[in-house]
Amino acid sequence: MNLDEPDDRRQAIQDDQLRLLQAAHPEIAVTSADARGPRRPGEPFGILFREGQLLVRPDVADDVERFVRGRGHHVDRSPHSPMHSPGQRGDPQTGDDRDRPVDADHGGLDDEVPALLSVPEVEPASGIPELCRLIHDTFGADADGFPSASPRHAFYMTPVRVLCPATEPAAVSRDDLVYPPMGERYRGLGAQVAILDTGFIASAAAHCHWLRDISDFDADPLDKFDLELVADMPDGYIDPYAGHGTFIAGVLRRVAPSASVHIRRLDINLRAVFANSPTYSADIVDEMHIPDHIRAALHLGQTVVSLSAGGPTLDNHPPLSFRGIRKLLDRHRAVLVAAAGNDATPDPFWPAALPWVTGVGALDTSMTSVADYSNTGANARVYAPGTDLVNAYACGDYECFQPPNTGQIRHFHGLARWSGTSFATPVVAALVAARMSVQDEDAPTALARLLEAADSGHVMTGVGPTLMPEYTDLGI
Repeated sequence: MNLDEPDDRRQAIQDDQLRLLQAAHPEIAVTSADARGPRRPGEPFGILFREGQLLVRPDVADDVERFVRGRGHHVDRSPHSPMHSPGQRGDPQTGDDRDRPVDADHGGLDDEVPALLSVPEVEPASGIPELCRLIHDTFGADADGFPSASPRHAFYMTPVRVLCPATEPAAVSRDDLVYPPMGERYRGLGAQVAILDTGFIASAAAHCHWLRDISDFDADPLDKFDLELVADMPDGYIDPYAGHGTFIAGVLRRVAPSASVHIRRLDINLRAVFANSPTYSADIVDEMHIPDHIRAALHLGQTVVSLSAGGPTLDNHPPLSFRGIRKLLDRHRAVLVAAAGNDATPDPFWPAALPWVTGVGALDTSMTSVADYSNTGANARVYAPGTDLVNAYACGDYECFQPPNTGQIRHFHGLARWSGTSFATPVVAALVAARMSVQDEDAPTALARLLEAADSGHVMTGVGPTLMPEYTDLGI
């Protein structure tokens, strides 16, 4: 394998990350590209899912359960654990999520949340996908295209099929400028923004003034996992993906300095589901967690939701866990802005590919072309700067774990240079918040006006519609 070749390097990164993932999460299946068996080293992978579990549309759940039993499988239907009250989140500094339940009429479960079937005795990696295909062939999709059954997918905290941002964080020099440029102080005033990611490093506000007064957050633990031992213990280095949510918050606050920002950590369960140990949970997210956090944010009045997580699904069907979320967004006059993913493909990356989600692709360093890693097609409704951005990060040492830099030690002093559609996403979310405050618009109206401006005046040849804070006709 020649690590100087981009395809070989990407494959080496994927192999290393999947080895880590499967060691830390033995209950997660990694399939071949066609999801008809386990993935072999050196091959592309198809999907990640939790073994022995099916998500089923509630309108066909009883029929599906009978169907599965009729094929000789043992089936248990799991009742949904109640979501916790968004107003009683526990201690944001520790991530303690022991809260009070909330009922369905107050921001919790709704009638469209999928049923969960446990089917333990199936063939590893292939049994659940095969069963889902049989169910779907029998019961079909609903009017919105949601399948009758799907695996319980694992999505990625950093949205890319090689399970990482487009790059590892890089150290900055004294000549590097923080991006985006600092916006007018009043921008974002009154807008409520939820960032669903890895949480927040509170100490970053001491050296990045634009992060001051962020008080509603889940803590982002910097060093809780030993990558070499694959164990829940510190190893003296900043964990991979730690600081990701802080960087995103920094990007957003540079454009909309007065926005009220609420930063959630997606590995915190609002439902008691993932409870395995060791739990290197910064890398993957149960697909059910993301809609739960969206529901909680909407309940609290946060109408701009910035999400830098997602993944592929079986046969490219829309993720069943998102059924009903569009209605909630409409009811709350809210918008979901999501990263397009970093696999340089037009293949659907969910939820960015959903037609009612604003997927954001990344521009390259020159901001004139699509970044070579960015997903395209239906995943990217619009493109924004996302390559070699400099913004808030942790202080400490980071050991690279991706080829060709494996083992390299990088030293950080509160800023980093990073690339990925993860970081283009908060640019667009911030522009929505900024326009809301300046034009006194709600989130859907502000987003619609921004996309109109992108479509009419900022279409780049070979790219498509773009949005940047530097544009002067965005009403901010």
